[in-house]
Amino acid sequence: MRLKIKLLSDLCTYSGEIYNSLADIDVVYDKYGLPYIPAKRIKGCIRESFLELVNFGIYPVEMYNKIFGNEGDLSAAFSIGNAYLDSYDDICRDLENCEDRGLVHAQNVLKLYTYIRTQTSIDYETGTAAKGSLRNIRVVKKDTEFYADINFNRDKNGKTLSDAEADALFNAAEMVTHMGVRRSRGLGLVKISRDTDSIEQNSKKQINGLDDNNRYRIDYRIYLKSAMLCKSQEGNQTRCNNYIEGSKVLGLIAGSMGNSEFKKIMNNQSGDNELIVSNAYIEENGKRCIPVRASIQKKKDQGFGEDNLMQVYDMLNDDIKNDIKSKAQNGKDAIQLSPIGIEYMTTDGVIKGIETEIDYHHKRPNDKSIGHANGNDESSFYQLESISRGQAFRGYILANGSQSKVILDAINSNNNIRMGNSRNAEYGNIEFTIENVEEVEGVKDSKILNDFAICMDSPVILFNENGMLTSDIAVFRDYLAEQLGSEDISISECYIKYEVVGGYNVTWRKQKPIFTTLGKGTVCKFHSDKGVNISALNNYFIGERVNEGYGEIHVLSEMPSYVTLRKAIKTKSYKKETKTEIIDILKQQEAKNRLCYEARERADKRIDKFKDDESNAIIGRLILVSKEQHNIDDMRNQVNSWSSKTRRDKAMKIVSDIEEVINQENACNTEEAYKIVAKEYLTRMKYQYRANSKGVEKDEQ
Repeated sequence: MRLKIKLLSDLCTYSGEIYNSLADIDVVYDKYGLPYIPAKRIKGCIRESFLELVNFGIYPVEMYNKIFGNEGDLSAAFSIGNAYLDSYDDICRDLENCEDRGLVHAQNVLKLYTYIRTQTSIDYETGTAAKGSLRNIRVVKKDTEFYADINFNRDKNGKTLSDAEADALFNAAEMVTHMGVRRSRGLGLVKISRDTDSIEQNSKKQINGLDDNNRYRIDYRIYLKSAMLCKSQEGNQTRCNNYIEGSKVLGLIAGSMGNSEFKKIMNNQSGDNELIVSNAYIEENGKRCIPVRASIQKKKDQGFGEDNLMQVYDMLNDDIKNDIKSKAQNGKDAIQLSPIGIEYMTTDGVIKGIETEIDYHHKRPNDKSIGHANGNDESSFYQLESISRGQAFRGYILANGSQSKVILDAINSNNNIRMGNSRNAEYGNIEFTIENVEEVEGVKDSKILNDFAICMDSPVILFNENGMLTSDIAVFRDYLAEQLGSEDISISECYIKYEVVGGYNVTWRKQKPIFTTLGKGTVCKFHSDKGVNISALNNYFIGERVNEGYGEIHVLSEMPSYVTLRKAIKTKSYKKETKTEIIDILKQQEAKNRLCYEARERADKRIDKFKDDESNAIIGRLILVSKEQHNIDDMRNQVNSWSSKTRRDKAMKIVSDIEEVINQENACNTEEAYKIVAKEYLTRMKYQYRANSKGVEKDEQ
């Protein structure tokens, strides 16, 4: 189901930021330059509309609470996405596939749907514009249509809204008449209506023949169809994790199968039956990236070469470490090292960054007669950092056969998948797919090592012998020794990162404790005189709360001396075929811009011969003719009918200039080109003449 939002007047959904000084107030638009209406704005308007219906006694307050929920207590019964242009995904794909990157620059695209309006304040003493009050505001053009997906969520008992409750929600939506800023000054008049559409089905992975007694690895992929909030415990709401926690995926599984089924799985865990959900890390070329280990360092100020490669040091290697130390002692070719400043890479050294964005939001006062947040009466301004849409993340689930069957069935039956904070409005719309399911083999061969390193791929939660949370690496050694069945393990060397973790318990509706852990990227080198079988660490998560993705590790059996890092280069296969008209429209706009530029250039060359007293009258009269006539031929005929030969001859030179410019560009039809060129040429002539006249008067004085 979709909501259709048609603009009955210009609209400005204030973004809180500006691209340049051209606009003091800008609209919200994406990286392609396509404007959209944030879901939080839409939901807020619908909420206010529903509250009015409650105040009028049309609907009970209990219905309102069930539909919209309560902050921190009860989730909303529906989710709504950002309102985008129709065929938005196809438009984005066409823009992405266009070879002419200058043509599809975001500001060029934005001009198709918006324009700049200028406004001032009046000085009531003088009746003129107040000094310093000139403001420019960008608005989305009237008659533009946006569409927002709306879905009904299921509660913990699997129930959703009744037909009467759903109708009440849509009635409130259709009552919304204004949104955005300056709604009391002619902007933001809208019409919202229902638009039925087919429900998008998720990709389903049908797996047969799973043995209840075996253990399986389920690889999943998360594609962000909208920005996603993964709040970090550091920096409050202004910081966002650059990965998707396993706890969020576990919550998705729980919500898909219902409380009773999920409790059965969680209550029947023991040993190899433990359900483990890893964190989802950024994908590069179909591969899951992992956190870069802290032992990898580079020369200070070292960068990538022309081949996009950078060779760095792994300080776990004793030869490298001794060589660097020796050079420092001798004072020859001393190397100063620093962290590489990169968080994720593939196993073969391709680095990958995560795109994030900051959105500005506000909460209006309780007194709704005030149309904006002012910091009083519980109103506020705030910003949220989120992971940008269009990125893909990968992770995996470890479960036995019976658990895997239930999980796969639950995910396949869930057509509306949203994840993360504020997922009921604007954020967290995802595509969740199962990529592969394979059996996890047990320990078959023994791989005995005396020296090895453990890399932590997610934060590790540890409890010491007194039951206290700790980030002591010695306690990590104790956990490791227990799993390997050997106390003959000592720590040789460590490169440690720390990370703050927390969380929220949905069942208890309470914040989990916030504490410091050994962070992802931590790496420790161990030694055993007798040797240990590291095969016991295959698919092993160490520490506590491993169900939520904590404690993921992998083993390094060899200590590489150098690591070659490579930049991820995105190769685009530009396609000529398009699904929308966006590229053709941009080409037409570019042609119009060329006409305007050429018209102004011709006017600048002609103005030197139009400095006499009668030139102003000729230019003014031609402006009227250009508005009355519809093509260049009619304009010429009108000028030829003038009685004054002197004025007629001078005017015909201007007509000839306009005609030459029109004939240079074939992308626009002749009549449209005439209107553009005549307007630009004559407007330029008018202002140039006035500027010259003022200059002459000043010189005479």
